[in-house]
Amino acid sequence: LDSLVNNSGFGVVSVDKNMRIVGCNEAFEDLFLYAQNEMEGKTLDELIVSGDQIEKASAYTTTTLTGENIQGSGQRRRKDGALIDVKFSGIPITVDGEVIGAYGVYEDITALKQAEEALQTSEDKYRNLVEESFDGIFIQRGPNIVFANKRLNKMLGYEDGELIGQNHWLLYHPDYQKLTRERAQVRMRGEEVSHRYEVKLQRKDGSWFYGEVNARTITFPPDEESGIQVWVKDINERKLAEEALLASEEKYRLLYKNTPAMLHSIDSQGRLVSVSNLWLKVMGYKEGEVIGLKSSELLTEASKKFATEVILPDFFRNGYCTEVPYQFVKKNGELIDVLLSATSEKDESGKIIRSLAVLIDVTDRKQAEQKLRKSEKRLKGIFESIPS
Repeated sequence: LDSLVNNSGFGVVSVDKNMRIVGCNEAFEDLFLYAQNEMEGKTLDELIVSGDQIEKASAYTTTTLTGENIQGSGQRRRKDGALIDVKFSGIPITVDGEVIGAYGVYEDITALKQAEEALQTSEDKYRNLVEESFDGIFIQRGPNIVFANKRLNKMLGYEDGELIGQNHWLLYHPDYQKLTRERAQVRMRGEEVSHRYEVKLQRKDGSWFYGEVNARTITFPPDEESGIQVWVKDINERKLAEEALLASEEKYRLLYKNTPAMLHSIDSQGRLVSVSNLWLKVMGYKEGEVIGLKSSELLTEASKKFATEVILPDFFRNGYCTEVPYQFVKKNGELIDVLLSATSEKDESGKIIRSLAVLIDVTDRKQAEQKLRKSEKRLKGIFESIPS
């Protein structure tokens, strides 16, 4: 027994029935920084227990002296006054049914305690980050939600803890459940898939909103069972704004296409990017035949030269032009005289990136003017030929 005690890695002290120290091993001396002769005859609790621990330590002592084994943990004081965290056991020594003393076994757990406290601090920090995140977060194990942070509860209108145990499918609009299932199956097969996608989510009150979810597979120690961690971002305002913008764009696109005027828009390279229905009707083209075509290719050679040498330099300098006379060539080869007015769209640097032009067909007017001039010339010739 002496050999076992003396070679133990734990600090071991023996006391009599009055809890006065009788002896100890070297590990106990090293742990509390006392030599054995300094401790012999002194009461164990008075020697190593700090003031605020006395009452609790005395209760352990009393229990041990009744013949029961005890185990506990707490802080004990070393000779230099420093407090250390220990785990201890009290083992009564009984002879002929009478408790004559006890063994105290001490293990220094200060480093373990500090590690646990550091881990707890770290856990608290990350728990706070998760709970107070701008994104809703939930974890599902199988179909059931096992964790939901405060942001998600607030986003969906639930009380804290109310989502735990609920089937996660109740969060998704029926139209988006198929998409979510398909992505989950792809992820489970280990295939590449974007984890981030948009869905419609249901609040507790039954209303719906757009959310962006980002789901990833995680494992739960110690059994390593897999689950899914899902981040949820509320993008409802953005989506509604996008839908309103698309509706507005569609409205103006229809207005542009069906306006009773010849309109076309060209990019910075002079290529046609859109044309109105009347433009197509007058020019005799289908839309797919002209989109991407340079508008200059539809001009007569004279108009093309006039545009390059006179109009375009002025347009790029001022950003607009008004009632410029051009001749376009229709698909059937006929010429059409127009007056073209255009305005430009510029980027942040002031560079022209697009222009919108209105074309007024003046072919009939021009032909009438030509006939009028011919008539005037003929009449003038007649008058000049009359003898005075």
